[in-house]
Amino acid sequence: MRRLRLVLVGLFVCAVAVGIGASAPTESSTDLETVADLSRFNPGNIISDGAFYDSSTMSVQSIQSFLERNGSGLRSYRMDTWSRSGDSRCGAYAGAAQETAATIVYKVGQACGINPQVLLVMLQKEQGLISAATPTYDQLRKAMGYGCPDTPAGCDATYNGFYNQVYMAARQFKNYRANPTRYGYVAGRTNSIGYQVAPADPTRFNHMDRDCGRASVYIENQATAGLYNYTPYVPNSAALAAGYGKGDACSAYGNRNFYNYFVDWFGSPQSAGAAAIWERNVALKAAGVDLGPALNDVWCDQPNGGCRQRYTYGDIYWSQATGAHAVRGAILAKYYAMGGPAYMGYPVAEEGQDRNASGVYYSNFQDGDVVWSQATGAHVVRGAILRAWQAVGAAGGYLGLPTGDHVGAAGGGAVTDFQRGSIYWSQATGARAVRGAILAKYREAGGPAALGYPVAEEGQDRNAPGVYYSNFQDGDVVWSQATGAHVVRGAILRAWQAVGAAGGYLGLPTGDHVGAAGGGAVTDFQRGSIYWSQATGARAVRGAILAKYREAGGPAALGYPVAEEGQDRNAPGVYYSNFQDGDVVWSQATGAHVVRGAILRAWQAVGAAGGYLGLPTGDHVGAAGGGAVTDFQRGSIYWSQATGARAVRGAILAKYREAGGPAFLGYPVGEEGRDRFASGVYYSNFQGGDVVWSQATGAHFVRGGILWYWQNVGASGGFLGAPTADEQALPDGGYVSDFQGGSIYWSQATSMRIVRGPALERYRELGGPASLLGYPTRDTAAAGPGGSVTGFQGGDLAWSQATGAHFVRGGILWSWQQAGGATGVLGYPTADEQALPDGGYVSDFQGGSIYWSQATSMRTVRGPALERYRELGGPASPLGYPTRDTAAVPGTGGTVTGFRNGDIAWSQATGAHVLRGDVLTAWQRAGGATGVLGLPTTDETVAPGGAGSVVDFQGGSVYSSAATGAHWVRTAVNSAYLDAGGTTSSYGYPVSDTYAHNGLQRVDFQGGSLSR
Repeated sequence: MRRLRLVLVGLFVCAVAVGIGASAPTESSTDLETVADLSRFNPGNIISDGAFYDSSTMSVQSIQSFLERNGSGLRSYRMDTWSRSGDSRCGAYAGAAQETAATIVYKVGQACGINPQVLLVMLQKEQGLISAATPTYDQLRKAMGYGCPDTPAGCDATYNGFYNQVYMAARQFKNYRANPTRYGYVAGRTNSIGYQVAPADPTRFNHMDRDCGRASVYIENQATAGLYNYTPYVPNSAALAAGYGKGDACSAYGNRNFYNYFVDWFGSPQSAGAAAIWERNVALKAAGVDLGPALNDVWCDQPNGGCRQRYTYGDIYWSQATGAHAVRGAILAKYYAMGGPAYMGYPVAEEGQDRNASGVYYSNFQDGDVVWSQATGAHVVRGAILRAWQAVGAAGGYLGLPTGDHVGAAGGGAVTDFQRGSIYWSQATGARAVRGAILAKYREAGGPAALGYPVAEEGQDRNAPGVYYSNFQDGDVVWSQATGAHVVRGAILRAWQAVGAAGGYLGLPTGDHVGAAGGGAVTDFQRGSIYWSQATGARAVRGAILAKYREAGGPAALGYPVAEEGQDRNAPGVYYSNFQDGDVVWSQATGAHVVRGAILRAWQAVGAAGGYLGLPTGDHVGAAGGGAVTDFQRGSIYWSQATGARAVRGAILAKYREAGGPAFLGYPVGEEGRDRFASGVYYSNFQGGDVVWSQATGAHFVRGGILWYWQNVGASGGFLGAPTADEQALPDGGYVSDFQGGSIYWSQATSMRIVRGPALERYRELGGPASLLGYPTRDTAAAGPGGSVTGFQGGDLAWSQATGAHFVRGGILWSWQQAGGATGVLGYPTADEQALPDGGYVSDFQGGSIYWSQATSMRTVRGPALERYRELGGPASPLGYPTRDTAAVPGTGGTVTGFRNGDIAWSQATGAHVLRGDVLTAWQRAGGATGVLGLPTTDETVAPGGAGSVVDFQGGSVYSSAATGAHWVRTAVNSAYLDAGGTTSSYGYPVSDTYAHNGLQRVDFQGGSLSR
């Protein structure tokens, strides 16, 4: 191989850079193998960022070996270094005594993140230190040309020294990178870079001598921008044509030489990938595919050591395994969006066009394809899904083009959507296609997360024409034109299959497998449904029983079916389904109804449909207070927590409901009973009362205190007999219940009392509790011969066969009771109390009458005195109201009754006569009925002569005149007085009562005295 010996000298030209860099080549003392092909020199990408900033390329030993291999005087160079603290550009440098040049280069590369190869090339490019066998002090002083611009000013001594130069130059490249837009040349844009300033007189610098022109360079990366900022010239064609030699007067060599040295010593500054990418781009251009200008450097930071370079119209990717291939347009966008090589690996070929599907383009990658069409866009297909798709014709097959990417699915599987279906894949099932309505349902149901992955391709049911299905790990999706697509799964699927699936009695599914109450599930079919729970398994429910089950609330109300539908062996035409919390029973005559809980058990205990209650005609429904009821053909069963389940039937049931059922009478506490003491009487006991029935009386309810009282007098077997009416509420809060033998009244004030017979009739005539009598306070009871008395708040009702029923009340009642009541002297009342015009009252009895007035209170008048009193006009007569009861006069056989304005005195011998005024007073002075006068034998009459009046008594007379007043005259004197002419005689009227005088009776008169 040809070797060229070169020596680099510092030929300075006019520039504004940091380093010397424009140096031209001369003969060198070191043999260099020249392999660099400058036709491949890219001014916009001299070295990639990946290569430039890769500090891991060389160790201290490999650097030392490099120096020794090239005969560099640096192989034996040592110097003391000092420590530097780190900053954002370079890390810390730990100084040491007598460090070798190799160590310094390595440690600076590590601290600043610069490729040691770059530092070695810069040492050669700037001062020829790699090829110099014996470097001079001046070469070492300005080893990297840092602080040594191409101007007469020369170098800045601040940065002198090998270690200082290497460190500061490396740090400067990091400055360029940290502030990419603050310097003259910027990556990612087109820059105007001069070729060289050619001096007219090479012995001096003159910036105005002659301008060699400029090149427009699109700088692709930061490393290349840094080189131009360090050495601000681009080689012209003459420099590139000269290799390491001289070009023309406008040639600059710094960046050319950097490229040459790097390629000759270390290989491509672009890495293998970058080179392959460059070659692929060249080949594509030759084939007529122009990707346009590069938009950045080759980045070799891709997975598994791959590289990528972006161009205006596409990217080229490279890997060791696949080589370099272009990816363009929408396919590139999709590839990039999906994660590029990290997801799909590297392209394995150039983009192709599908020969079987017009307008379809694709790119093959290590881990899949990206397929594009105008209609569907670009999408990723990969792995087993890709192979399955290809197996059915790919884009030209029945699935058509992909419309979605290869995406992950539940449980670690994957799916890709196509124009006419999708392919799902899992490790367990492989890749399977799902299409049309089955696919839509599968996804609606939750896809793999719900049904797992398809385990086979779509199939057609051999036993049911027009039925298609797909099997999944956790169920099937079944479709027909008539029913659509629906999910059937798990135990429900197995139960359906066991009865013939689509060809069985249930037919096709019409609904999906859906959750139901309590963690169960249900699927609807054409002729029924299958319900499932962990406890009950899967059971079918059909027809009217199913409709009722759902109407009742389904599993949430009745639980799940525990067996298949059955037919009642004891009741033809009756079908039932048993559920966890009840049964649904059906017949043509009664329809389907729910029976459950304790009511179900009670019904079953009496023979169920074959028993006396017959079939249910209503559902199990709630009733007042948290209870429940179910109606049957011949009765109902009521249930409550407190009472259990009890049957109620016939007329008793009708009455119970008419009365308000549980809300009024509570729940039945026992089964219907027959009264042992009353033939033909039936009853049902309820919490709030009884309903009693007989053929004669019908059904009526009795409750509360009235019920208790009725039971205490023998109930239906007692004197009251069976109820003839329901308890009736009365306006003032009381109640009454009528029975065959009477009524029981209740009020808060009086409790329960019985009224019966004529007293009851009379009481009702008067208005019952609303009448003046109010509520009864004492039961109707026998009193006296053949009669009865009933006590009320406002009086008594007394009855006898002879007198009828009449009320007595108030003070008159008290007075009557004091006189012995019905068994006393007055006996039974013969009339109701009568109101008198002046506000008084009178009640007539068998033995007299009792009068009452506000002034006189209650007084009894009886016998002939009463007759006489009534003849005179009673209280309206001059006598007014009685003030004293009719009382017997001892020893006389007579009676005296006192009135406000007189007395009536009576005896068998004398009759009844009225005494009033002065006459009464005179009589009373004489001792009254037991006095010397005895009882009156006449009423008061006008005395002869008309000037006064006279009343005759058994023992004399009383004479009264206005002039003399009233005085009594005993018989002996009276006889003489009358013989003399009485009041018309000369004696006139007496002016004194009879008095004793000298052993005789004496009376003084107006006209004298008489003694006898």
